Parts: sequence; C-alpha cells; structure tokens
Amino acid sequence: MKLFHLSLATLLTLILTLLTTTPTTITTTTTNHPLLLASLSFSALALLLLYRRSCPRLVLLVDYTCYKPDFDRCSSEAYKYFIFDSRRFSRESESFISDILAKSGVGDEVYAPPLVFQTDNTDAKLRSAVQEAEEGMFSAVDSLLDKTHIHPSMIDILIVACSVNKYKLNPDIKTYKEEWGAAPPPSPLISRQRSCALRGSPHMH
Repeated sequence: MKLFHLSLATLLTLILTLLTTTPTTITTTTTNHPLLLASLSFSALALLLLYRRSCPRLVLLVDYTCYKPDFDRCSSEAYKYFIFDSRRFSRESESFISDILAKSGVGDEVYAPPLVFQTDNTDAKLRSAVQEAEEGMFSAVDSLLDKTHIHPSMIDILIVACSVNKYKLNPDIKTYKEEWGAAPPPSPLISRQRSCALRGSPHMH
C-alpha cells in the first residue's frame, strides 16, 4: 500500500508539472531528463500492476450437472407410506418427517431409491444406503467430468459434502468440507469460502 501511495504521488506530481508547461518544454524536458521520463513510466507501470492485483478475480461456474434417475419416481404419498410402513418411527418423528417433506417441495414425481420399489422393502440394509449414495454421487461426477473434459488429476481444489476416494485425486489436493442441510444450495450461489479459495489459486480447477 505504501508503494501504491508513493507511485500515485509521484505520478500526480509529474503530471501537474508537465501540464503547467508548453508542449515544446515538455519535449525538451523529457529529452534532456531521461530520469524524469523513467520515473513517469515506472510510476504508471506500478500503478497499473497494483490496480490489477487489487481487482477481485472472477470465479467462474464452468458447468454443473444433476443426477436424474431414469424412471425411479413415485408420488409423495407413496414415499411417505414407504417410510411409515416400516413402523420404525414414533408419532413425533412421523410428524416431523411429514413437515420436512411438505416444506422441501417434494411433489408427485419425486425420485426415490430402488429400495422403495422392491417387493420386500421393509428391511433396509446398509448396502441399500451405500448403493443410493454411490448412484447419486458417482453418476453426477462422471457426467460433469465428461461434459467439461477435465481429468481428475487436473483438479486442485475439491469442495464436498462427503468424502470419497473413487477418482484417485492428487494427494496434495485442497479439500473443503461443506455442512449442508436437507438439500445443497443452488450451484450459482457460490459461498464466500469457495470464492476466496478459488481467487487465491487463479490457475486451479
């Protein structure tokens, strides 16, 4: 900042000095005093560089993708029936789940995991949860990498809602963990943390 103020003061002084003289005097002064011309050029260059460094770098959303299963859809009532039919929740929990489904915008064509459509769907296993998570995460990431033509080894900063090690990312990758609620925020609304991380690394993906 001190260099910026010094360069600005020097440049303004030289400009005011030159403006109070005639064109012939300006030519003579710059010809006979190369140090003055060098100071003027240096001050202008320093101001330009400092201005460029002070400008915030743009953070671009190159592309995004959403996971959409092919045909696994059901109505919100059918989804609630599947949840409540398991008889694993209290009345208070069922009421809370109903409120969450109503406020989250779940409609009559909501995507549901394969377990909902199975004949024996009352015995949910860890395997079913892992399958549901892998289908959503891996399909979306595979589609995004295919659309952007970016190899996983080119990624330098990773912001995730959960940790995975499927794509063999670089060991020195910068990982940021996001804590989200029932649904992630819209992609265009990049958080301050993500923007600062990307601005600090202008040549990273």
